[in-house]
Amino acid sequence: MPGRQSVTTAMAAMVLIACADKASPPLAVEHYDKPLWTAHGDVVMVGQIRVLSDGRVIIADMKEKEVWLFDADGKPVRNLPSKGSGPNEFKRVQGLWALPGDSTLVYDDSQRRLLVLDEQARPVQTIALSSKISQFGLSGTPQTDARGRIIMQSSMMLDSTEKDVPLVRWDWRTDVLDTVARTAVPKRLVARTASSIIMYVVPFTPLDWVHPLPSGEIAIIRAATYHVDLVDSLGNLRRGDSVAFKGLPVTQAERDEEEPAMRGLLPSTKPPFNGYYAVVSNDGEMWVRRTIGLETDSLNYDVLNSNGTRLRTVRLGPRRWVLSVSRDRVYISRYNDDDFEVLDAFARK
Repeated sequence: MPGRQSVTTAMAAMVLIACADKASPPLAVEHYDKPLWTAHGDVVMVGQIRVLSDGRVIIADMKEKEVWLFDADGKPVRNLPSKGSGPNEFKRVQGLWALPGDSTLVYDDSQRRLLVLDEQARPVQTIALSSKISQFGLSGTPQTDARGRIIMQSSMMLDSTEKDVPLVRWDWRTDVLDTVARTAVPKRLVARTASSIIMYVVPFTPLDWVHPLPSGEIAIIRAATYHVDLVDSLGNLRRGDSVAFKGLPVTQAERDEEEPAMRGLLPSTKPPFNGYYAVVSNDGEMWVRRTIGLETDSLNYDVLNSNGTRLRTVRLGPRRWVLSVSRDRVYISRYNDDDFEVLDAFARK
């Protein structure tokens, strides 16, 4: 029997060696350092962008409350509709979303209405939010699907014990509103007075990230477990892949930055990613920005395929983040020496 045990042990060792030889290679790390162009003009704070099929870019300036059209080489073409409350005007842009073709949907949260831009980025229609949606507005980080319907997490202005909220889909053309799934939102503190409600979000608590995919499915990346759920057009949910992670600790220095009443509510570790900073490419890759430490001087993005499998890492320098990924370009925002936010376009690797 000792001889048989030795043979078995040797065979097991050979299997382990073979498995080690077939281990997956380390993930590639991409860097984007030499832009093809930088958008020049009067843009002060690049909020959101919309990349058109011919490479032109619509930029929402969140500070100056303006919308600009740039050509495919990053040169300004014109400032879009004048600010105001008349037809086909806006006062403040809070959302900039793709519609079928090269049309674009602009959300003016100050007037609670939508503005439709045609393929030439000219305003053609103004739409007031219906009563179904105006009760909570277009909250969270809304996105549009291939049919132009708005998908968003419903209002987080709820009782502080609610850990998740409905993920709703609104067809603004027909005013049909339905619920797709439920998603986690950060822990909140709600202060109520006779005339107002004030909500405080507890830092470092999980926020699921949601985005429609080119396939027609809706991807929900779960912040607590870092896995992908996919919802099809019939509302069926299937679980995609998980991404291994080790949560970064919330440091004492980070606690000390918060108000005293908030410090004890912070979790011991941070979620794996920030639910506000992720994008989907037009071929279905998900670029997810990882959570960083207080002293970190670089940002990492996990690039996932449409099933949630991690493909590679994108590493950026400080104060830079990805705004959009098209077929052949990556658009990255950064602060320049004058502390203005500018847009760089890079060849996609």
